[in-house]
Amino acid sequence: MLLSAESPSRSGLTSQSGPIPANQAFHASHGGDTPLTREFICIHHGVTPPCDTETVRSAQARTSQAVPRSFLREAAVGVAAIIPEDLDPGNLTIPLGVSAWIVRSDVDLAQACEAMLALRSAFLEVSGLDRASEPVPLLGGDLRTSVLTLTVYLDGLMDRGARVARSSRSELAEAALVYLDQ
Repeated sequence: MLLSAESPSRSGLTSQSGPIPANQAFHASHGGDTPLTREFICIHHGVTPPCDTETVRSAQARTSQAVPRSFLREAAVGVAAIIPEDLDPGNLTIPLGVSAWIVRSDVDLAQACEAMLALRSAFLEVSGLDRASEPVPLLGGDLRTSVLTLTVYLDGLMDRGARVARSSRSELAEAALVYLDQ
């Protein structure tokens, strides 16, 4: 049996390296050494509350939410201003900067993610990078982490795009903003 716990009255196989205390072990209500995968055996599965789950989103910008132009400008110019030292572990420049962009533009985290995905598309378009070979950022359930991850991703994308377009980071940011206005 793969997943049986050692009970006080008898010893059995366990997935643990040592005996499991009786108050922490799973004991089947029917008794015996019946595998848990048998038909008609009820197993209680833990349930994650819906508020603790979100679906993983892909990096496709959606146009359903209107994103304030002020945030697009803040993010494009802010990402262009990132320097290598800002990426050091423990450096708070990026988290504090992104927080300032969000507060000044009065957007929520979901709108910030959508705007940054729109900036990604604009950077790809104006730089001439091959969209098919460019990595696609995956966004998880935590929007704070997603916004920070997107910021770091856009920093790298801006480096690659500026190199291909033979322009500065700030020129690429301005060109992306013009593209988004069209």
